[in-house]
Amino acid sequence: MRALPLQYHCRLLNATEATIDRTWAYRLYDPFWRFYRNRDDGGVISGDDGEYPMRAGACMLVPAWGRFTTRCTGRVRHTYLHFDPVGLPSSWVR
Repeated sequence: MRALPLQYHCRLLNATEATIDRTWAYRLYDPFWRFYRNRDDGGVISGDDGEYPMRAGACMLVPAWGRFTTRCTGRVRHTYLHFDPVGLPSSWVR
């Protein structure tokens, strides 16, 4: 049996684990997707449709080209991945 080429996949741009604090305050609008997972409560993502607290242990996926701001209310152990979906139709990526 012949292996088929992978039609859809994600290209990992960055994978980091860090501790964020009150200095994690950004206005973002980027061409890549983000995956966040915090080990502690305290991070918040805000967009046009409201605020989303990042609860300890919960995962958050932020699509590309979305405008949002970040803030943090304390010291939070934070894991993040930046990635591009490859091969998906542009309407899915947006």
